[in-house]
Amino acid sequence: MADYHSLLMRAVANLPSAATPATRQAIYDRARKALFEQLKSLRPPLPQSDIGREESALDAAIAQIEARFGPQEERPLTDEEGEVRELTLEDFRAMRPVREVMPELIEAMADFRRKVGRPKAVAPKVHVGFRLAADVVASIKASGPGYNARVEQALRAAGFGEPAAKKRRAREKV
Repeated sequence: MADYHSLLMRAVANLPSAATPATRQAIYDRARKALFEQLKSLRPPLPQSDIGREESALDAAIAQIEARFGPQEERPLTDEEGEVRELTLEDFRAMRPVREVMPELIEAMADFRRKVGRPKAVAPKVHVGFRLAADVVASIKASGPGYNARVEQALRAAGFGEPAAKKRRAREKV
């Protein structure tokens, strides 16, 4: 018979001090599953009475550990009026990242962020950086709000942009 108590005790002792009963139960469930898989895979197969004896030994070890650690009383974070009590170090140790506790909330926030804001432009503008004379920049900015669009129109009128590129290609073919 294996020493289930020391194996489980080591696993439970490595948990944070504020581990919940559900966390300990998850360890017990994994141990029970591993035990059954191992016992079922033995050749020649063990008699059902031996499997039952091992199961009882595991249950006894779990009962001893639960008697020691027991269900821990969780103090509510708020009082009757809804005021949040002062959090202790144990409270902070018991906290888990929202990504672990509610991954669906993280996904919903990511979806929301993708939908918020300006719709994507069909032909997005490209940021360029080049140097111009200070007086040229000053006169462009002095023309008032919307000067970016006016500069773009002036460049298109000067023969730059998509229609101008098509005209150049047509001229080159001739």
